[in-house]
Amino acid sequence: MFDGLWLCEGFRDVKNSFYIFRAGTLRKKDNSLYYAYKTEDPAPDGELFSRKAGVHIPVSWVRDIFFFSQTDLNTQALGLLSKHSINCHFFNWYGSYLGSFMARDYVLAGETVVAQVEHYLDPEKRLAIAREILAASSYNLLRTLARFASHGRVRDFYEEGKAQRERILQSRDIPTLMGNEGALRRLYYTALDDILDGYKMNGRSMQPPENEVNAMISYGNALLYARLMSSIHETPLNPTVGFLHEPSLRRVSLALDLAEIFKPLLVDRLVIWLVNRKMVNDTHFFKEPDLCYLSESGRKVFTRAFDERLKMTIKINDGEQNRSYRQLLTDECHKLVAHLRGERPFEGFRIRW
Repeated sequence: MFDGLWLCEGFRDVKNSFYIFRAGTLRKKDNSLYYAYKTEDPAPDGELFSRKAGVHIPVSWVRDIFFFSQTDLNTQALGLLSKHSINCHFFNWYGSYLGSFMARDYVLAGETVVAQVEHYLDPEKRLAIAREILAASSYNLLRTLARFASHGRVRDFYEEGKAQRERILQSRDIPTLMGNEGALRRLYYTALDDILDGYKMNGRSMQPPENEVNAMISYGNALLYARLMSSIHETPLNPTVGFLHEPSLRRVSLALDLAEIFKPLLVDRLVIWLVNRKMVNDTHFFKEPDLCYLSESGRKVFTRAFDERLKMTIKINDGEQNRSYRQLLTDECHKLVAHLRGERPFEGFRIRW
């Protein structure tokens, strides 16, 4: 359902997500959640008048809530969110990820956290995980180029990208690994301009993004980071201890790591789809010199499409049940847990289409 205020995912017999774009207050009401806000309606004389409105959010079928506007919460609401394991993710006016309120931990395993830190501190173990993350990420980047090999010079970029990926696989330390990955990314982003029919990227720019394509990529990445925070929370993993990105203050390094694997599939391909199908236009962006962000209407268009993509299901292997893309994010976290526990080597998800 999408009414301009919120968007829910799936059906009421499974855990869903709410996306809230209107300023208001989240509070506890009748042992459930209620989001109150003000709206303006036209009066008979043409003037606008304000009235109070709101929507009930049943706690029994909510997995997480995404806030894209100013929101007030009280301790009663936070207590109910925690009790029902509902995570909240907050974004600023520009759509940048600010942080999350994670419900109380219910998957605790101290030995896994210890193993996670040990793997970070051991240079060889850390490199093995980081290299596999970028091996999967670079593979997925090239699969995206392969889908559009008939566009302009994309075939040439694809062949050059394969050689650059070999350098990633042969990297012997984290700085070299990151440098080789950065070179592949620059090549990949150049190729995107031959794939896109309309808006162009003209290289990667961020903080702030300088054009429409960069604005969508930055916003899509922010949504992906928040999604991965919820997935990580379903495992004993600590989101602040990554292997590719250095841990630092207020940085969810592990979410940044795992996002590298899924950006080509869940963000980049979505941007290509939106641009080439003319589903976004100038009204969906807020632009100033050397600065461009998605407007509220643009964020709603992108969020709806992102949410629908997460609901899509695929069959990974013969004989296995279909898995949604949202489930794949959690699966990736569980695969990393198994690696840290010595059960089986971590293999990053690879696109087969």
